[in-house]
Amino acid sequence: MSIRILFSTLLSCFVYSHPINELGYLGILIVFGAIAYRIRRKTEGKPLIRWKETVQAKVVFSEWHEHLDDC
Repeated sequence: MSIRILFSTLLSCFVYSHPINELGYLGILIVFGAIAYRIRRKTEGKPLIRWKETVQAKVVFSEWHEHLDDC
């Protein structure tokens, strides 16, 4: 979903000659970087985030992390 929105925004900027300022380029770089990181971690078979194992954090964050891996 994020990639689709990002590509449609970039296409709109090129087709209609909308200017992209420095902050816009930074945002594009952050989104592509995050997506590339996520793809690399998933292809390596590693979790995206490594949580510190405490009793309370294990219950809350491991369920949340498992939900993120399903996306």
